Amino acid sequence: MSNPTFEVLPASEFEHDIFTPMEAAQILRVGRSTMYGLISAHQIRYIKCGRKILIPRLYLQDYIEKNTVMCYHDNQMKIGLSCCEKGA
Repeated sequence: MSNPTFEVLPASEFEHDIFTPMEAAQILRVGRSTMYGLISAHQIRYIKCGRKILIPRLYLQDYIEKNTVMCYHDNQMKIGLSCCEKGA
């Protein structure tokens, strides 16, 4: 069974296609330390321009797709964790 492809971060929703670590952290809804931890652990690909770190939208989408949990509930595939909660 192949994984479905979906555009998690549609280009039309963002003003630009490259983010600072803080902008990427806001998109992922994580803190500054978590974001820099992901960067230093090479879990999110990035571009280094001098001392500046930049994260293209496609790299961020790639990270999200690789870390998305696929749940099956009532013989239907759902994306995310909400279908795996008790009582769902």
